[in-house]
Amino acid sequence: MAPRSRRQRRRSLTTAQIRGDVTRISSAFQQFWSKKAIKYHLPPPRKEKKTVRPKSTHNPLGDIITHKRWSTAEEALFEKLCIEGNLKEEVYLAAYLACWLCMFVLPDKDVNSIRPSTFKMASMMASGRRVSLAIPVLTSIYEGLNTIATSSRPARMSSYFPVHFVYAWLAYYFKTHYPI
Repeated sequence: MAPRSRRQRRRSLTTAQIRGDVTRISSAFQQFWSKKAIKYHLPPPRKEKKTVRPKSTHNPLGDIITHKRWSTAEEALFEKLCIEGNLKEEVYLAAYLACWLCMFVLPDKDVNSIRPSTFKMASMMASGRRVSLAIPVLTSIYEGLNTIATSSRPARMSSYFPVHFVYAWLAYYFKTHYPI
């Protein structure tokens, strides 16, 4: 029996194997870029609901936190990638934005995957260029809702789209939630 070519081996991979590879790639990507300790603080105890809407809920003091010096692990990361000193913050921001785009703005069936197509948009955003995300987000929402609507069993259907934008629109339109 002749040895199989690379293309034949690639075709014989199952979907589960591919998803596992993508998940490993995603976690490796996050571990590669995030050299800080991953810890979540306990949430504060819940208080009773307020009847008055707050004026603002985001950064009430308006302070901009300055970036601390890069750790030795982060410096080693930039040296490994041959990134010049003046580009470190932009590259780090682009990596963060690529992760953010794939996880929250344009999620896909492979939730933990970082799609290469987002790197260009993330690098443009990191360099300060204004990028409209409205059309890709609306397309993703439409595709997700269409998948659910055309499914023969919507309750068993798993569709991935940025539903938090739909919730925000409903809250704004029907005025059922506090403003952000």
